[in-house]
Amino acid sequence: MSAPRKAVVERCCLGSLISSDGGVFYKRMMTRKAKSAADLHDAPLMQFLTQHSAAFLRKIYPPKGAVPRLLAPQEEYILRCLVSTGELMTACDQLGYALTYLSGYRRKTTTDGLLITRSDHLAYHVENFVIRLATITDRALKLVNITFQLGIQPRECRRSVVVENAHVAATPVRKRLIALDEAVNPHRKLRNRVVHQERYSDEALNEIEQFSVLEKSSSLKSDPLVNRYRQFYKTRADKYVKTKTAELVALANKVSESVGMLLESLLPIVESSHSRLSHNESLTAKKN
Repeated sequence: MSAPRKAVVERCCLGSLISSDGGVFYKRMMTRKAKSAADLHDAPLMQFLTQHSAAFLRKIYPPKGAVPRLLAPQEEYILRCLVSTGELMTACDQLGYALTYLSGYRRKTTTDGLLITRSDHLAYHVENFVIRLATITDRALKLVNITFQLGIQPRECRRSVVVENAHVAATPVRKRLIALDEAVNPHRKLRNRVVHQERYSDEALNEIEQFSVLEKSSSLKSDPLVNRYRQFYKTRADKYVKTKTAELVALANKVSESVGMLLESLLPIVESSHSRLSHNESLTAKKN
C-alpha cells in the first residue's frame, strides 16, 4: 500500500482504533439515521468500513523493520469502498464549509492589491456551494460502481448507466440513487452557468454589487459617498447572508439526508461482497 493510501486508511480508521467497544458503538449507530453532513460520518456503512479497515491495518503493518504484507482481495475491496465513501462525505462536508465562510467577510485585498468586496465574497462562497453540490451525485455514482464491483469506466459512470445496471436495479440502491440525483439535479443548470458562463448573481446580491463597484473605483476612494453608505450596505449584506444561509442549509440537509439513505442501502451490498471475497480467499488459501 502506498503512503498516501495508508494515510487515508489511518485517518479514517482513527475512531475505531481508539475505541475499545467498537462493536457496541456500531450496533448503536445502526438505529440512527443520518440527517446532516455531520451525521454521515457516523453512518452504519462508515462504521463497518472503518472497523474492518482498522482490523486489517493492525495486521498488515508488522513491527518496525519488517515488510508489510500485501492486501487480500476483501481488504482491497474494503479500502476502495472506504476511500470512495470518504470522498462522498467530504463533498457533503464542503457544503457546510461554504456556508460557514459565507458569513465571515473581512475587508481584504488580493495579492496584487485588488479589494475583495462583500459582494465578491458572497458570490464566491455561494458559487462554491453550488459547484460542490453538483459533485455529490458524481461521487455517489462512483461509490455505487465500486461497492457493486461493476467495473464501469470513470467516463461512462453516468446515472443512466449505473441505475439501469441489472445488479443495481434489483436492489433498493437504485431508488435511493435516483432520489439523490433528483435532489441535486434542479441546481445543475445553475452550476453549469457559474462554471462555464458567468458568476453567480441574484436580485438581492445585485443591489449589494452596486456599492461594490463604487468601492473598487479608484476615483471614488476618498469620496464621502462611499463611507456614508458602507454601513447601509453592510446591513443589507448581513440580511442577505441570513436569508441565503437558511435557504442553502435546508438544501444541504435535504441532500445529506438523501446521501444517508443511499449509504444505508449500500451496507448490505458491502457486507455481502466482503463476505463472499473473504470466503473465496479462504478457499484459495486452503488449496495452497
